[in-house]
This record gives sequence, C-alpha cells and structure tokens, in this order.
Amino acid sequence: MSQSFRPASPGDFEAIADLTTRVFRLSPDNPFRDRAYQHWKYWRQHPDWGGSRSYVIELGGRIVAHGCTWPMRLLSAAREWKGQFLIDWVADPETPGAGISLLKRTANLVDGVCAIGGSEMTRAILPKFGFRPYNEAWFFARPLRPFLQTRTHQFNNWKLPLRWARNTWWRWWPPLPPGREWRAIEQAPGALGEHLWPKPSPDSLIGVRHAALFEYLLACPAVKFRFYQLARQDRPCGYCCLSLVHHQVRIADLWVESKEEDDWKAAYRAAFEAALLDPEAAEVITMSSMPLARKALLGCGFRLLDKIPIAFFGTKEFLAAGTAFHLQMIDSDFSSMHGTGPEYRT
Repeated sequence: MSQSFRPASPGDFEAIADLTTRVFRLSPDNPFRDRAYQHWKYWRQHPDWGGSRSYVIELGGRIVAHGCTWPMRLLSAAREWKGQFLIDWVADPETPGAGISLLKRTANLVDGVCAIGGSEMTRAILPKFGFRPYNEAWFFARPLRPFLQTRTHQFNNWKLPLRWARNTWWRWWPPLPPGREWRAIEQAPGALGEHLWPKPSPDSLIGVRHAALFEYLLACPAVKFRFYQLARQDRPCGYCCLSLVHHQVRIADLWVESKEEDDWKAAYRAAFEAALLDPEAAEVITMSSMPLARKALLGCGFRLLDKIPIAFFGTKEFLAAGTAFHLQMIDSDFSSMHGTGPEYRT
C-alpha cells in the first residue's frame, strides 16, 4: 500500500490532533486540540505562504504523519530565498519512514529547511538527512516578578523558596544599563518606516520582516502579541515585538538601526520595561543568533540558558549564500508555542 502526500484541510483537524496527542503522549486538553489556535497556524491566510501550511502523509486513508510549514523568507546580500521551519512534525511509530517522507516532500517546496534543536531522535536523524550546521541560537532569560513567578511556577516543591531568592537577585542584579532616553511605543506595524526593517550583512542571511507578518502574529487567538516602535528622544530607531504566554513574556523579535552595542542594550532595556507594563508578566525570555544582540543581552543581565546549533538543508545555491543565519524567535514558532501552564526557564 503506497503512501500519499497532500496539503491538509480544516476537515483533518481531529485526525491531526489525535495523532499528535497520542504520539507525544499529551493530556486531553493540550493546545493541539485548540481548534482556533491550530487553524491560525495551519490555515489562516499567511502573507508569506499561499494556501495550507499543514501537510500530511496518508496510508490506507489514515493520516500517519503531519508537519506544518512555518514560512521563512530569508534575505541575503544578493537575493531573497524561500525557507521553512517545520513545526508540529509527528509520525506514527508503527509506520516507519513516514516522518522522513513528509520532511522530504515539504523540503521540495522551498530553497531551505531550518532546524533548531528538537528531540534527541530528531537531532540524530537530521545530519543523516543532510542538514548542515551553521551558527548558534542563544536562549536567554531574566526574571521580571519573582513572587508571581514563584506563586505560579510549574515546579511546586521544596526548591521554591531558594528559587525565589535566586530569581529576586537575578531580577535586580546586574542592574539594567542606562536607557539613554530610549522607549518602546506600542503602535500598528504598518506605521513603522520601511527603512527600519532588518537588513542582511554581506556574509549572513536574515529573516525578511514586513507589516503584514506582524499583523498575522497579532491575530493569534491563543497568545497575546504586541508590536512597538523603539525610539530614542522620540526619533524612531527600530522596533520590537513581544508575546505573552502563561506569565512569560517573549521578546519575539527586535531590531535597531545601529551597529553600536550600547544602542542594542538600550533597546533591550526598553523591551524589558515594556514587558513590565503587563501585570501578568513574571519572566522575560528571548533567542537570537546575532552576535551584537547576544552581547547586548548579556550586558542587560539576561542569563544565558542554552546554545543550540542552527542547521539547514537545501539547495547548493542556498547553502552557499552565507556563513551565518541571523534568526530570532519569530523565525519559528518559539514565540507562540505553549503548553497548558507556565514553563518558566529560571
């Protein structure tokens, strides 16, 4: 019996949710059963992808593998490339090869496929498939409201008082650098000047940003996104986008039109202060592969949590387009993925 590959439709929602829940051994109320959220990920119109972003492998009329394309438009110094980050990738363990088959089929739709981390099994498979490591994605966190964090923490055990004391120290030390008259001003993405969107360096590729992409994120039914202009003395210098997930604020994306580390520090301080405005926020996390951003985050007292290789598979031309990829949380589903409760990192 041969396998068939096709785009999924909203009518496949229950079958996809059942497969994911069973294989990942999730509770019945997991987010894969949130119809509105899954529809937003899989089928809501996306400015960087036409049609369904959800794909399945069928065998005998039964869905045995699923994956969703998270679109990535990547810009090099020479041209733009079409990429994807494959999310919600799952396969029935009783159907060997179905997951790899789905990965191969979706890879044919783009110039390059990105992988950051993943399960132990995924990390073992990807090099055999031909994924090539590039630079690293660094993950950071800083406590925001240690008492709220302790009260809602996912681990309720004897370590809580010690965690509260440590996170209280981390909240205030080291102190945030001077703001240099920077502030974050909430606004519609379309009001940002075109010249403030990110630009690639000669040897790197960077995710394309535009107002319609952030408007798509702002429409997420399960996670609250907010978009801000970053200004210094009321002069627009960049932007940031924050998401709030179970008391955790994620700096999903941030860009400053500057090569000065102090400006990036001031921008991250402004994003941190914007996160403070939400009384439900207890922790701030973010991810970046850009050296300047990573230095700025360390300079702002963010704790380095992990360094994970960024790997890509794709055409020879795409893989030779640069030596590094400058990615942030919105280049994958890291900014919106969530479970049924808080998952603090500090």
